[in-house]
Amino acid sequence: MTNVDLIKVAAVQTQPILFDKEQNLKKMLQFVDEALEAGAKLIVFPECALTGYVFESEAETKKEAETIPGPSTDVFVAKAKECDVFIVFGMVEICDEKFYNTAVLLGPEGFIGKYRKMFPWYPAEEKWPVTAGEDSQGFPVFETAIGRIGMLICYDMWITEPARAIALNGADIIAFPTNAVAVPVGIACVDHILRTRALENHVWIVAADRIGTERGVSFAGRSQVVDVFGGVLVEASVDQEEIVYAEITPRTATNDKMLVPDIPSTDLWKIRRPETFSPISRSD
Repeated sequence: MTNVDLIKVAAVQTQPILFDKEQNLKKMLQFVDEALEAGAKLIVFPECALTGYVFESEAETKKEAETIPGPSTDVFVAKAKECDVFIVFGMVEICDEKFYNTAVLLGPEGFIGKYRKMFPWYPAEEKWPVTAGEDSQGFPVFETAIGRIGMLICYDMWITEPARAIALNGADIIAFPTNAVAVPVGIACVDHILRTRALENHVWIVAADRIGTERGVSFAGRSQVVDVFGGVLVEASVDQEEIVYAEITPRTATNDKMLVPDIPSTDLWKIRRPETFSPISRSD
C-alpha cells in the first residue's frame, strides 16, 4: 500500500504536428515546465503525442518510430530526474523490426516501464503496420513513489477486462493516453466509459486526449481526471491545447474497494466470484 496522501496530477491536451517530432517534443517540454510550476507530480500526455497519429504507410511509420529507451525518452528521463516528476506519453516504438503504439512511464529514477497498446483501432491503424502488444506483456503495474501506476491506450479502455486486470494487479492510477475521435464512439469514451471503468474498478484515471484534425480525422479533446467513484474532477475543452489539474489521493484506490464505507457487501473485490466468470476467457 502506498504512503502517498495528496498529489496533483496533470492531463496535458495537445495538438501534435504530424511528422514534426522536434517541434512536438519542444512543446511537450514547455507543457512539462508549466505543469511543474503548478505543482504536478504526474504528467500525462496523449497517445502518439510525440509524432502525430494518422500514418499511411510503413515508410512513414519507420521514419518516426524510435526505440525505447531511445533519443526522445532520454530527453524526458533527464527532465524527470532533474525535476522529481513522473511523465507518461505516447509514441511509436520500433523493436525487432516491428512497430508498436506505446506509452512510456518515466520518473525521478529514470525509465520505469512501457505498455504496448493491446487493441489497435481499425481502420485507423490498419494503414500503418502496428503490432498489438504480446500476450506475455499483460497489463503491468509499476510501483512508484506516488503510487502504483498502470497504463492503457485509447481503444484498450473500450474493452472491460484490461482496466480490471490492471486494478487486480494493484493499480491506484490508470494513466490513459488517448486519441479519442470526435464521432459518437469516441465521445462515448469521455461521456461514459472513463467514468464506468473508474467506478467499477475503484481507481483514479488520468486521461489525456488530443485536439485538432489530422488527415481528415478529428479528435474530441475533453481530457479528464476521474475519481474512484466515477466522478469527473476536471475536464478540458474540445478545441484548446491546455493542461487540466486535479488533486488526488492514490492510496484510496488500494485501501479498500468498498463503494459504501464500512459495508462489506459493497466491496468490489471481496464479492468477486471468479469461478463463475469462465465465459470471459473463452476465445470463441
